This record gives sequence, structure tokens and C-alpha cells, in this order.
Amino acid sequence: MKKEYFTISPNSIGIFFLVSIAWYLGAKELIDTITNFSLQWFWIILASAYGLTLNELFCHRICTHQLFKLDTDRTAYKILVFLLTVDLAWSPLTRMCLAHMNHHMYSDQDDKDNLNWRRYWYNICILSPISYIYTAPSVYPNEEKFFSQQKKKFADILDDTWTFFVEENRIILTVLFWIFLYAVAPIILFKIILMGRVLMSLFMAMSTIGGHTKLPFSYRNYDTPDTTYNNMILHCFGLGIFSSMLHNNHHGNSNALNYGKRWFEFDVGSYIIRILKPFLEKIDK
Repeated sequence: MKKEYFTISPNSIGIFFLVSIAWYLGAKELIDTITNFSLQWFWIILASAYGLTLNELFCHRICTHQLFKLDTDRTAYKILVFLLTVDLAWSPLTRMCLAHMNHHMYSDQDDKDNLNWRRYWYNICILSPISYIYTAPSVYPNEEKFFSQQKKKFADILDDTWTFFVEENRIILTVLFWIFLYAVAPIILFKIILMGRVLMSLFMAMSTIGGHTKLPFSYRNYDTPDTTYNNMILHCFGLGIFSSMLHNNHHGNSNALNYGKRWFEFDVGSYIIRILKPFLEKIDK
């Protein structure tokens, strides 16, 4: 197997350019906001909350870790999966559902771990444009069995027509979404959508690298077979919304609604999930 390869296609090139534009414009907005922090600090909170709610809480915790039975016919699901897809961070949702649990099964085990920052630091773990055209392949142990199990586990999402539609057309939908916001609410586009995408990249790097490295003030609550750590300083940077910044807790008890194990481990994300749950949960009749 080759150690690395390019993935060149019209789709990958298109997303590469869209993410590059988002990084450039979003970074400019972030610098401007920090420069004028006393007047614009709230935009960082709003942009962070937006990106983290879509990617960390909806995509990662609710969908991928199946905190509750999801109803893909609910309006809230359709809105959130659209916003997640055009955010171009942890989307497409179907890919996350199919591949993410491999990271938990083989955490820190070289190329078996598809989110191993020591191998993928240059693309996946910082959600960079590079990841769409260049990456290093993962080795999925028992690959056929693993993906077969994941397809059954996430059948509702994988078979959902709306999810398929937005993922198949995410380039044109992203462009149309940006044009619409530029016309009606440009401040939302630049200060929340694009700046939020850049902040999401920074949060992802903190979680993936900082969560798998023993930094000052890092500690462990669970004796997991990996190098996961909690770090409250990084957790505060994520406003307590990026719940899996408490990374050892996440790997030790990934399906918990609240990742706070000690009194000081506040999980703001768990309260947002409680708010979303009534609008996303499947009600058995």
C-alpha cells in the first residue's frame, strides 16, 4: 500500500477551493475581530457556538455516537444536516457515520487509527483544504466486516434521500448558500459562517492534538488503552461546548450525555443537546 496519495477529481478540487476561500476570508474576519475585541468579542462566541453545535454536537455526538434514536424525517434534522454539509468541516455526515468508530476502536494505533494526529496532522485533524486532495490511507482491520456493521447501524442516515441530496450537491449548495447570505445578511456569512469554519479548524486541532498529548495541566479520569487526556484550559477555549475536548472522558464513556465526571468539568454541550433532543428524537408510536 502506498504511504500517501492525491485524490484529484472535479469534486475534490471544488471543495478544496471552497474551503480555501473560507479559511482566507474567515481568518481575515477572526483577525479583525480579535483586533477589535472589546467591541466584537461576541462574534467569536456566536461563530464558535454555531460551528460546534453543527459539527461537535449534532454530527459527532448525536449522530455518530447515537445518543438517542434519530428521526431523519424531522424538519430540524433536515435543516441541521444541510447546514452541516455546507459548513464543509466534519461533513459529509455519512462519511463520519461510516468511519468514525474506527478511531475509537484503534485510537493511537498508527495507521489503523483514521484520526491519528501523528499521521494526519497536516490535513484531517485541522480540517484543512489539503484533506480533500491529499491524504494518507488508513488501514481498517476487518474492513469488510467493519463497514458492513456500520452500514446497518446507520441505515436511517445512509438511506435518507435528503442527506444523499445535499451531500451529492454540496458544492453548488454551498455556493448558493454563500450568495444568499451575502445578499441578505453578509455579516452572518463573514462573522459566523466563515469565521466559524476557521475556529472549528482550531478547535479540532486542539482536541485531536491536545487531546492525545500530555500537555501541562493534562490529566486522565479513565484508564483507556490510548494517549487521551483532558485539559481544562483547552476545554475553556471551546467554551465548554466542544465536549470531547475532555478527550479522555470522551474515549472512556463516549455515549454519555454529560462528559463532566468531576465537579469542575462543565459540559455546556450537554445542555444544548438536551435542547435539540425533542426536535430530533424519533418517537415510537
